[in-house]
Parts: sequence; C-alpha cells; structure tokens
Amino acid sequence: RTTSRTASSHRDLQHFLNQKCRPGCTVKVTVVREKKPRTKRFRGDGSFRILTIADTTDFRRLKLKDLLSPEPFNVVLVSTSILGTQCHHTRLTETVNKWLREEGQPEPCLGVSMGARQKMLRECIDKWHQK
Repeated sequence: RTTSRTASSHRDLQHFLNQKCRPGCTVKVTVVREKKPRTKRFRGDGSFRILTIADTTDFRRLKLKDLLSPEPFNVVLVSTSILGTQCHHTRLTETVNKWLREEGQPEPCLGVSMGARQKMLRECIDKWHQK
C-alpha cells in the first residue's frame, strides 16, 4: 500500500503503521530528500558570527557568558550527536520541569516527546525574555 503521509518520529510512524497495516504485513519505507535548496545566498553588510558546537566536549566548554557576549552570535549550529545524548536529554528535562513547576505544572515532561520538550523550552525562554 502506498501513501503520501510522512511520519516524522518513531511514535508517529508506529501510530501510522498501526492504522494502515495489518499484523504480519511487510512494510517498505523509502526516505526521499527534498530536491530544492532550503537556503538562499545573499550579501549583507557587517559581521556575521556563527557558533558551531560539534561534540559534547565543545558543549561542556561552553559558558553562558559566551552566548551573552556584547556581540551575540547570529547563528548557532549544534550537531545532532549532542541533541541525542542522555546528558542533553536530562538537562533539558530538568530545566523545563523546574521552570514549569514554578508556574504550578507538576512534572510537565512526563511522557512527552523530545520535540515537545524542546518546544516547551522555547516557550519558557520566550516568557523569560518578556519579564
């Protein structure tokens, strides 16, 4: 059976398979990259600062003052190998839980996907900036 639905995470894929496939059937998964470029080139004025974090060693060396320097980074590139580490998972969960517990939400990360936790962190940071 062919379908155009895209599953972005393991949970979405499992839900999709449970809905569309009978037990014992064979599933063929094809991953296709987009052909069009997702970036555009342009010429600007002034400096452009990029911070790259390649591995957990770089991540551990990073200090908050590096991110809050007088000339902030325009772009921060983080390797997906860091985003998949248990250390990152634990710190992100602890941070979000601490911030949202202060707003009266007990254990907000319990049973929530990593993508949802990252969105929750972004919302917490936005609220912090508004204060």
